[in-house]
Amino acid sequence: MHYVLATLMILLGLSYFPLALVPFGVFFPALANTLLSLGITARDGALIIAGMSVSIASFVFLLWNV
Repeated sequence: MHYVLATLMILLGLSYFPLALVPFGVFFPALANTLLSLGITARDGALIIAGMSVSIASFVFLLWNV
């Protein structure tokens, strides 16, 4: 499961570059990375689920704006 989360966090990090052109566009991937990293550190499933839902929303935001 950690490899899936690590891959997701890398993809979120790569999405910073195109979203840097949108004002406050990097907020959603950064929030998702923060929630996922806190969830991994604390071994809290609720934070991981919240991070994954925010990451899905950030990918939708990426596809919508770029």
